[in-house]
Amino acid sequence: GTQFPHPPPPRIWHYSNPRSATQTDTVIKAAVASLSHYVADIYFAAKGAVDVTIEEGTTTFKWRYYASAASDGAMTPLRVPIKLTANTSLTYTTSGAVEHTIVVTGFTAP
Repeated sequence: GTQFPHPPPPRIWHYSNPRSATQTDTVIKAAVASLSHYVADIYFAAKGAVDVTIEEGTTTFKWRYYASAASDGAMTPLRVPIKLTANTSLTYTTSGAVEHTIVVTGFTAP
């Protein structure tokens, strides 16, 4: 029979960050040469009103949520993962200094 090469499997990753200060382009997952990051799940909870944005690099919007009050949050399991451009980092920004937790899971693959 013929052998078919199989590329390496995706590298699964998890990011969790409880913070209380304003976040500006905080790196969730750094760029990897020739590979793309895929975002599979996003969880965000805040103890006050705040806007959170997840971005490809520092400018390309990928996901946004506005927590309107204390104990507001979102759990977003993505059926189709969000794919980032190869060799680009995944970052997030908050609109203010509100205690919050963000959890992002995904994988890195071609």
